[in-house]
Amino acid sequence: MEASYTQDSKLSGMELNGTLDYQLLSLQALKTMDLSNNHLHDSIPYQLPSNLTYLNLAKNNFSGNLPYSISNLVSLEYLNLSHNSLFQKIGEFSFRIVYCVRPTVYFRKLEASIHFQN
Repeated sequence: MEASYTQDSKLSGMELNGTLDYQLLSLQALKTMDLSNNHLHDSIPYQLPSNLTYLNLAKNNFSGNLPYSISNLVSLEYLNLSHNSLFQKIGEFSFRIVYCVRPTVYFRKLEASIHFQN
């Protein structure tokens, strides 16, 4: 099966080390991405697959700001970015998410208003 048709990527706790590539955008069929409990670092890519319903990047070493593209993930139902070193410095970060069951976002320093909109 070609990678562009992959719907689930569950690689939690696999001791992965490195950065996420900006080529993730080409995985348009991807709905579940669980890369939690690894050693991924640097920033979260600005281009994420648009059909994600589940995004778990918790317990890694991500740093920097949240990519604005996360607010465009309208199918997202689960978001966990906890236990990273994310630093948000924008005035307002809005999510255009219809229904997010369990958003979990922890920042080392948060200087933003996060709104979930219907």
